[in-house]
Amino acid sequence: AEDGIRDLRMSRGLGDVYKRQVSTQSTGRTHFTATISSPTSPPAKTRRMEPDDEQSTVAQTASSTPTAAASLTADTFDLAEYASGYSGHARVLKCMFVAKNNDSLASEAVDLLKSELQRGINTGFYQRELPTLAADIDVPHKPDSSWVTAADKTAAQRYESLDARLGAAKANLNKVAVRGAYFALGDYYVARGEFQSAVKNYMRCRDDCKDAASQLALYLRVVRAYMLGGQLVQAAGYAHRAERIADAMPRDDARASLLAAVQGVGAMQQRDYRKAARLLSNVRMPAADHASASTATAVDADADDADADADADDKAAAAGATAPLDAGEAEAARTTAVSDGAYLPDGVTGGDVALYAALSALAALDRADVRRRLLESEPFGGVLACHAGLRELLDDFASSRYASLFARLGRLAPRLAIDALVAPLAVDLDTRIRRRALVQYFSPYSVVDLPRMAAAFACELDALEAELAVLIADDQIEARIDSYNKRLYARQVDERADMYRAVLAAGDAYVRNMHELLLKLNLKKNDLSVRLPAVERERSGKGGGGGGGGGGADGNRDRDRPPLAMLDRRDKRERRK
Repeated sequence: AEDGIRDLRMSRGLGDVYKRQVSTQSTGRTHFTATISSPTSPPAKTRRMEPDDEQSTVAQTASSTPTAAASLTADTFDLAEYASGYSGHARVLKCMFVAKNNDSLASEAVDLLKSELQRGINTGFYQRELPTLAADIDVPHKPDSSWVTAADKTAAQRYESLDARLGAAKANLNKVAVRGAYFALGDYYVARGEFQSAVKNYMRCRDDCKDAASQLALYLRVVRAYMLGGQLVQAAGYAHRAERIADAMPRDDARASLLAAVQGVGAMQQRDYRKAARLLSNVRMPAADHASASTATAVDADADDADADADADDKAAAAGATAPLDAGEAEAARTTAVSDGAYLPDGVTGGDVALYAALSALAALDRADVRRRLLESEPFGGVLACHAGLRELLDDFASSRYASLFARLGRLAPRLAIDALVAPLAVDLDTRIRRRALVQYFSPYSVVDLPRMAAAFACELDALEAELAVLIADDQIEARIDSYNKRLYARQVDERADMYRAVLAAGDAYVRNMHELLLKLNLKKNDLSVRLPAVERERSGKGGGGGGGGGGADGNRDRDRPPLAMLDRRDKRERRK
């Protein structure tokens, strides 16, 4: 390389670093993506890749740190406690993901999944997904046909009662009762695990939701169905609609927190980490006494919902069969309830929000925003307390303790491997966090000693140079690498000279425009214009030849007119022909 500038090809000038192929090598640093893949998968093979590849700096060899290479086991991770933070179908999905991605916890996860399914009426999932899962992970499974029969019978009775209730409401032309019946049918399909059917039933009463309260109640139910069905982006879209409607209503902290959490999770799935961090930082947790009470009862809440709703629907159907349904205060209040006091949506816990917000902030926000939105925010402090170690992780980033930051991320890797939202994003998050840390470290300096920088990041010097080359090629760092002296030099930009060049260019453009304008005015003043050839002028003077009695007179009048007027009149005559 010329002048000591690191480049595998011939240098094209001092300080220029061009895209080239580099061989992957062991970095010796901690990545929190080290255990995202299945424990049984073979190690990644070394290959050649482009440094501007989005995943190049992360897809090198796995970390040699024991904490990052470890995987969750039954001895080190309490799966039952982890699953207790969720309920209903959300717990089923969490256990299913753990069973697929962690062999050590697969058997326990399947047992928890079975017990949760048998507390509801979702027999379709039990008969369709559970046998396939057990066969894939080689876990014994014996179907409980008696429970399936009993659950299907209960569901059929409940559906008949709801259908009778809907028919009675339509017969009496009671819009409030019709809305309540469709809401109940949607809740029934949610309990059965048929979330698209639930959304269809919710949306059928959209024309009957005229006021803001009923519209908000509708959208909140649709959001819940999409969240449980795993369609986070659609849930975020309806949460945005609900938020716009809620702006005209009295503020509700619980509702605002729930909608912010839904939109933040949807933005994170779309890899819009800046938006996700800002939305998730607005999530709040209830007071300590209320939180402890709600936590104690949240686990069993959904299990009782199906039976309670079925009993209520039976009573409503019986009442509707014997007496006309009226728009009573109780019915109207139930179908326009805009919040049940929940601060978080189904399938998301306070620890999840803290984790998602921290990772998104590290990947997209600068140190000032991290401190202001997460670390120093008193309302968000309650959310951070739900996940141990995240405050220290954010403080390491804000205080530029990068070796400690990536060590903590490495220890967090096994936990991320069992999260259905974070696991597919882990490589991208690690790339963004590390690049942001490198840019943040270099930004205050004009010259950086590479060995000292490598010590700050606890990585090898050659690996650091390769990462910096990627950032320079992507124009994220304006610098050049001196490989001989092991230094990184910032490219000095002469702002004063750039300003003078811009001013001179603007002056030249102004003078050129003024000359053009003066020339145009002088041409008009001296009646200088492009005239027609003599043949064309004679033809126009004779009135176009055979045009009738007034042709010659028109030609004489044209000669008395200014040349521009003659041209205009000729154009009009040609258009008339």
